Amino acid sequence: MIGDLDLDRWDEKVHGALTAKCYINFNADFWWYDDDSNFIPVISGGLVATTQKWWQDSGGFDPGMRGWGGENTDQSLRTWLCGGDILRATSTRIAHMWRTDSDKRTTSRYH
Repeated sequence: MIGDLDLDRWDEKVHGALTAKCYINFNADFWWYDDDSNFIPVISGGLVATTQKWWQDSGGFDPGMRGWGGENTDQSLRTWLCGGDILRATSTRIAHMWRTDSDKRTTSRYH
């Protein structure tokens, strides 16, 4: 499960929202949802655990990507094309820092 990060405590927000799965369609519409299956159609960007061998065999991150966004779709497609599955770890919780205009600490800083 992916929760909200409390930036002042660097811990999961108490009573924060929890999300589980990402979905994207052919129009590149992206949304969060949950169901009873452990299979996930699209990984959440940057929140992935894999073996070193699978990462290397799939090509890792695309060196042409410069900044946030798109890596989750890219890695999901690579996984499917290489014959893999994407599964969630149901006992794992991650506190995620969402980018918000109201908090300058979440501003992207790409070079």
